[in-house]
Amino acid sequence: MFKKSKIPQGDLFKDIGMQLSGRKQKIYQDPTAWHNVFYKEVVSRIDEAIFAVLYDQTMGRPNAPTRLLMSMIILKEGQGWSDQQLFDQCRFDLQVMRAIGLNNMDDDVPTGSTYYAFKKLLLEHNDQMGEDLVEKAFTHITTAQIEAHGISGRKIRLDSKLIGSNTAKGGRLHLIVECLRKATARTPLDALKPDVTEQFFTMLCDLQQEGKSASNITYGLNGDQREQLLVDCGTGIRSLLNDHPDLVLDIAL
Repeated sequence: MFKKSKIPQGDLFKDIGMQLSGRKQKIYQDPTAWHNVFYKEVVSRIDEAIFAVLYDQTMGRPNAPTRLLMSMIILKEGQGWSDQQLFDQCRFDLQVMRAIGLNNMDDDVPTGSTYYAFKKLLLEHNDQMGEDLVEKAFTHITTAQIEAHGISGRKIRLDSKLIGSNTAKGGRLHLIVECLRKATARTPLDALKPDVTEQFFTMLCDLQQEGKSASNITYGLNGDQREQLLVDCGTGIRSLLNDHPDLVLDIAL
């Protein structure tokens, strides 16, 4: 069920800024510091109503704050972080926490599964409806910035396509790896080894370990590594389909 998030409220006893002394507090609360500018000019301008189409309006559990999830995606792509780096930074770096609106020491980001589910919903909506909600959100952010700062807009360049493209690739990679995990769960892998690359074979072996999921494989990968794994999966799946037709892989590339 879709629900807009509330503006985060500070807690006198848990507020991070109140726990810092002198110089640290000055830097932390400096309105011109990157983390405060990012929150004011980007995060606070994200229109959560744009993402209402991804959720049922009356049924189900309330969604995680889409403003927070989008700000995480923007930081991840802007900084070139892996998912693991993203979560580490958002949980333990005070400036990054401030940048995404987490002001109390016990504030935390949504779980990894919630984050991946949101990216999956964005991808599915784009595929089914032909509407890029990331681009739509960026257009709204830019429009609000233009109005707030009196910018003409004639020379504004907004490259939200890159973030949307990377989000789509990451979502598709996660789906492909998960399909591979299910398709080869009971397959004797030694028979496949001669027909695939060593990296692809190692990934298949990892996926057969108890408790392993697609998230475990993709979590620590940066942009270049995700790109390479996507290529390896494509060539590996082709080899499996050509050399092992009895192995059914229901994967939409």
